[in-house]
Amino acid sequence: MGDFVMRLLSILLLILTSTGLASAQNQPASRVLTLSESIQFFEKNDLEILAAQKNLESVEKSVNQSHSQYFPDVKFELSMDIVDLEPGSTSNPNSMTQALKINQNIFNGFSDSLNVSAAKNQVEIEKNKLSLTKASRVAYFK
Repeated sequence: MGDFVMRLLSILLLILTSTGLASAQNQPASRVLTLSESIQFFEKNDLEILAAQKNLESVEKSVNQSHSQYFPDVKFELSMDIVDLEPGSTSNPNSMTQALKINQNIFNGFSDSLNVSAAKNQVEIEKNKLSLTKASRVAYFK
């Protein structure tokens, strides 16, 4: 009985190891990354670097928004009042109002140009922050 159990265990072990080897042979060979490839992979996937890149994109959009202060503000309004009259009345109290309002800022003490300059300066600050973040995070590889 002990001999039978040993043979059964050895056959079972042979089956398990052969299936493990077969599945390992079907796996593609793992590739070793070079230092520059590792750094590129890290820069694309590091959360701090990705956050700094998103901050830069956000600040770049604020430059466009600060330029909008130079454009006119246009509003269109339409209203209508309908009143039920007593039977036999000949007057028409129904009314309609339309309005088109355009506001253009001519001068407000250089605040528009200062806002645009501040937004552009903030872009430069965020670019520097991104560079510093990349340098500090990648320094571990070098």
